[in-house]
Amino acid sequence: MTTPPDREPAYEPPPTADPAPYEPPATSEPAQYETSADAVSSTSEADPLVPPPGWTAPDPGPVAQLPGDLPAPAAQPPATPYPVAPQPDPFAPPPAYQAFPAPPPYGAAYQPYAHNTDTGLATGALVCSVIGLVTCVLSIPGIAMGHVALAKANRNEAGGRTMALSAVVLGYVTVALWLSFFVTLLVLGLNGYLDR
Repeated sequence: MTTPPDREPAYEPPPTADPAPYEPPATSEPAQYETSADAVSSTSEADPLVPPPGWTAPDPGPVAQLPGDLPAPAAQPPATPYPVAPQPDPFAPPPAYQAFPAPPPYGAAYQPYAHNTDTGLATGALVCSVIGLVTCVLSIPGIAMGHVALAKANRNEAGGRTMALSAVVLGYVTVALWLSFFVTLLVLGLNGYLDR
């Protein structure tokens, strides 16, 4: 198979030679440090360090304790100025517990827990809300009395929570129905539908 004449021949890299071993450049030796005779004589003639008069060494603070070292003996704590209450004996028998009251004898009349069943306000609120369905005027006092009765029932001052909640809901529904009725009449009257 022949190669076309327009193609170049394949690339052949030049032969490689081993690199020369590394030789650091030659440098001159650094000059030795020469100390002056004055400096040597002044340090040798100097007196040992003496602290100025009135100087005291600072407190080194707490010293770290290495693992395995015995702890340093602690100083006795100062006496407390208040008397210390005696500790109870851990081996004493437990204190006597308060006994529950005895149940009533067999066949005795059952005495239920005394609830405050004052539901007059809740009843009045429900009556006003129901009558408010016919006359819109009594729905508003029914709502007010229902809120007061509901607050008393939540504080356990009176019973009738369900009646009070029913009176509030019924009162709001009644007021909403009457308002929608009057708005509808007003819109129909302004558009001329009630003139016929």
